[in-house]
Amino acid sequence: MKFSVIIPAKGYLDSFSLILKALVKQRMLIHELIIIDSSSNNRIKSLCTDFSTRININYIKGDYYPGEARNHGVLQAKSELIAFLDSKTIPKNDWLSNAKSTLDQNVKCIFGYTTYRAETGFQEILQASIFGKKPVETLPGSVMHKEYFIRCGFFLEGVRAGEDFEWRDRFKNLFPDNHTTFRTSQITYNSISKKFLIEAKRQFIYQMHSALVDIQSSGKAFVLGTFLLLLSLIIPRWNAIVGWDSSPYYINDITKNYFYILCLVFIIAHFLKLFSRIFRKILGRFFLLIFLFFISYFVFFWNDRIADWDMSSFLYIPHITKIYVLTLCLVSIIYRGIVFPIRKGFAINNIFPFWWMRVGLIGFLLDLCKFPGYLLGGILVIFPAIKRKILK
Repeated sequence: MKFSVIIPAKGYLDSFSLILKALVKQRMLIHELIIIDSSSNNRIKSLCTDFSTRININYIKGDYYPGEARNHGVLQAKSELIAFLDSKTIPKNDWLSNAKSTLDQNVKCIFGYTTYRAETGFQEILQASIFGKKPVETLPGSVMHKEYFIRCGFFLEGVRAGEDFEWRDRFKNLFPDNHTTFRTSQITYNSISKKFLIEAKRQFIYQMHSALVDIQSSGKAFVLGTFLLLLSLIIPRWNAIVGWDSSPYYINDITKNYFYILCLVFIIAHFLKLFSRIFRKILGRFFLLIFLFFISYFVFFWNDRIADWDMSSFLYIPHITKIYVLTLCLVSIIYRGIVFPIRKGFAINNIFPFWWMRVGLIGFLLDLCKFPGYLLGGILVIFPAIKRKILK
């Protein structure tokens, strides 16, 4: 069996150098290494020249998103087996030999299994709030028959992120009995961001691009539903907020029930549309959203409907809306700081007594950065024609 290893590259010279050193040491001979370089300089090219005597490198220069670069690499591949890496994923020396021993008449694709490692304190916080210590299934590190890749179809083009998740889901749906995942981690990712602003920008950009891809449907639906829920709570109080008929923004004959029912129907219609495809995935989130809907209703109208704005009443709760919103934020921080890291392999004694606060706050802020992308993705689920026009 011959292997063609395909790597899209854009900077990250240090980690790319480690990848080339690891590929040279592979126990299985690599027939060709196809590098698609989208960097703005020639440093990757110079590095490839240095390694060209030890490994057969097909260097291609161009301006591609990762999925487009992989597609171009597959078209250039001459081997019957293709393998994918990214410019920050370092394989173990027995990566390809383990793949060869697993591929047989039934298994046509082995998905990668990647461990994310932290070197600095802040990287460990990001590891806890995003990646975790447990290995995760990834496209980098995947090895497959080129024939089956072609049968599955190429990666989506025109998007910067999410195309790998979409392709993996597509392959699993088309060939449910012809794929597996490495049993142990074969790939290491050592390039977790070292600064918050860099990671925040990365999360925002990647989530906006992922909005164009049919992935994370339940998350997108939940965020859109939550946004519409909050909007539906504001609309009935619009005239009070703007100052009634003395304001130029006053809307005559606006009624609470009309907008409330309109937004509620829109939310339900959105979820019913998704039920046919991902019923099991979003059912739990749907009921959670309904629960939050009624809780929010009681909170926003408690003093009006229950206490009748009588500040002397024991039922009147000052600043109830602010307390409710802050409580939701605190619950989110606790989940991101305690529950999520434990589920992802962190020990309890690593989190307590105070470290979880930093992890939870960073995770919460990164979720806020991703919120616009999730919201856009939820809208595009309802209006797929807009998404098709954008991708064109």
